[in-house]
Amino acid sequence: MITFIITPHIMFSQSYILFLCYKCYMMMCIQTLVKDNVSLVISFMSLALSFYILFLTKLHRGKVKMTRPNIICFKREKDGDKPKIFIRTLIYSTSEKGQYIQSMYIRLQRTETIQNFNVWGYNDSCDQLVVGSGLFIDKEGVSCYHHFYIPINEKWDFIAGVYTLQTFVETIDNKPKQIFEEKLTLQFIYIYICVCVCVCINEPILYIEN
Repeated sequence: MITFIITPHIMFSQSYILFLCYKCYMMMCIQTLVKDNVSLVISFMSLALSFYILFLTKLHRGKVKMTRPNIICFKREKDGDKPKIFIRTLIYSTSEKGQYIQSMYIRLQRTETIQNFNVWGYNDSCDQLVVGSGLFIDKEGVSCYHHFYIPINEKWDFIAGVYTLQTFVETIDNKPKQIFEEKLTLQFIYIYICVCVCVCINEPILYIEN
């Protein structure tokens, strides 16, 4: 009787011990697998982050943007000079790489009439006007005066009314894109002898010169 009772107890204990050993072994395998996977995931995330930073700094072109001009000037035709618009603004790129602007123009709309001022030049302060044949911009941007004339064989006159002014830039290997739009209301104030001056609309200072 004693042997009959002890033997099953011993057999049960051995099975239980084997079960515990198997369970511990499986837990160690799972922990090792999870640890290896976590390391693999962290390595993959680090590699992906490195590629993303490389893309942002070296490959990504970003977008060309401009700040809202604080001066918008409409200049009438005088002494053979064509009508023109000039603005002062900061143009910048959203990427570290920077971009080359190969052309820039303003589209002006009054009621149903649309006119492109697509002869572009720029300068800063009293520097000589440079024909806009290319301008490099980076994340810090370039701040200067931009001058826009109508084509030689076209005519335009600034009269009182509501205008929509749109600015477009064309970068290398890309189509022109609009980067700014503003609605302006132009009125005329006659001072002394028919000098047409400004009208301030919304935020920018808009004025017209004879």
